[in-house]
Amino acid sequence: MKNIILAIAFCFSSTCAFAQTVFDGDWIDINSNHIITIKSNEYRVDEVWNNNLLFDINAEEQIIKTKKYKLITRLFDEINRHTVKKTYTFINKNTLLCRFKNNSIDKKITYVRQPKTIINN
Repeated sequence: MKNIILAIAFCFSSTCAFAQTVFDGDWIDINSNHIITIKSNEYRVDEVWNNNLLFDINAEEQIIKTKKYKLITRLFDEINRHTVKKTYTFINKNTLLCRFKNNSIDKKITYVRQPKTIINN
């Protein structure tokens, strides 16, 4: 009985660990000038950065909640001076859906994962 409980606990922890690393990487919307950078490890999402290439603004999003394949953040937009709640949903290994909303906006954007590049010196 003890072994069964340990096996179930191991399976659950490995599933949760995988769920956090799926967000890791750079995500781009091909129709805009934003790149979302998500740093995570097997236990949690550590950082979410919103990079606006047009205005050269990098803003860290405040992580509110993480779920198995969802990540909820809050971002204060320096340009428009308002706060936006963002919900990221992992669709597949190359697709991330982001819904952001506040009192006047309710919009969805699909981001695609940028391939990791290795720089050789």
